[in-house]
Amino acid sequence: MTRKRLGDLLREEAGEPLTPVSSPPPAPASRSRRRKPAASPAAQQNEIAAPAPAPAPSAHDLPVVDPATTIAQLETALAQSHRHEQELISQQQDLQQQLAACQARAQSLQSDLTEMRSQLQEQQTLVTQLQTEHHQIQALQSQLEEARQVILQLSAPPAIESPPPPKPLRAPEPTPQRPPIAVALMTARQEAIQAATRGTHTEELNAEASKTSPAKPYRFERLGWTPLSNHLIQPKPYEAKLSDADLGWVD
Repeated sequence: MTRKRLGDLLREEAGEPLTPVSSPPPAPASRSRRRKPAASPAAQQNEIAAPAPAPAPSAHDLPVVDPATTIAQLETALAQSHRHEQELISQQQDLQQQLAACQARAQSLQSDLTEMRSQLQEQQTLVTQLQTEHHQIQALQSQLEEARQVILQLSAPPAIESPPPPKPLRAPEPTPQRPPIAVALMTARQEAIQAATRGTHTEELNAEASKTSPAKPYRFERLGWTPLSNHLIQPKPYEAKLSDADLGWVD
């Protein structure tokens, strides 16, 4: 079919009919022309002025083309077109593959975007929870600080009060001096005790004591003391020694 079509194309280019048809030879121009009436001089001038139409090219005027060369050129062009078509098909397949890969990549990115949105939502929720917990911790810390201050105030030792001012020193009261009669009585008693211990001159001492004038009584009521009797105490033989209890009032 390809060769036949190429041959037809060559014939069309050469101006030959597709099917050979026998046609009679053209009649001579003299016979086909009819005599026309004589034209006027103006019409003749117009015919002379109008250019004659160019004759149509005939089959003999066309260039001679080699059919084999033309067929080879057409076959080469056809092969190039087939090759170009294959290239276009392969490019189309590549583009389809790239499109499929891009679509898969877009789906993957879409899924990643959805996952990232969910993670972002979770992170926002977590941040809100952390902020709430932070506020609670701050409130607890303030309460603990207040409790610590209260505990410190309660456990602190009481303030040391300043000692009261010392009392003014009072001068010691003077010791009351014994009256001379008391000193004399003490001396006499000590002498009597010494005489009793020795056991001598007892009677002489009694006689001398009786001869002496009685001492004038001292007003012991003024000093709050009890007055003594006017006579001396006579020691007894069995009371040669006195105990510490008897002598204690001397101190």
